[in-house]
Amino acid sequence: MVLECHTAPDDCKIPIRHRLETTPNTAHYSEYRSWAVGDTLLDWNGAEPGQGSGAAGSPAVWTTNDQSNTAAYHQLNK
Repeated sequence: MVLECHTAPDDCKIPIRHRLETTPNTAHYSEYRSWAVGDTLLDWNGAEPGQGSGAAGSPAVWTTNDQSNTAAYHQLNK
């Protein structure tokens, strides 16, 4: 079966769950945390109704396992 996301975008939505409880509440993650509110689908249709302020889609954030980079360090990175 071939999915035609450009003609049937609803067929290509992937359910997601953001794990905000594992994300530090710091300035580096603030936009990610804001966009993650109300985002339940990874899709190509832009922001979902009720999604966080200014969101244009599902958020991503750069993180590292380098503990010397205190802004972007995340304990789940290995």
